[in-house]
Amino acid sequence: MGQFNQDYALRNQLRRASISISSNIAEGYGRHSRKEFLRFLSIANGSVFEVRSQIKLAKNINYIQEEEAKKLITLCREISRLIGGLRKSIEASP
Repeated sequence: MGQFNQDYALRNQLRRASISISSNIAEGYGRHSRKEFLRFLSIANGSVFEVRSQIKLAKNINYIQEEEAKKLITLCREISRLIGGLRKSIEASP
């Protein structure tokens, strides 16, 4: 984990992408438009995939162990699944 802490670029990009997930959900909700909310949910889901990519990179360059990467990827999948469920719910609502 020491090398990862020293890789400011990757660490900060991972932090920004992670923060972007909830920020885009909140911003989309605040737009008070179903179309805009759905658009921002798509952006949030894109940020989840960005985080997944960065986790895989961190594992490949031995910043994190395989097991930790698997746990984090599983969490990303769950977040993506929840965002998808929210999208479907909004699309189905009158």
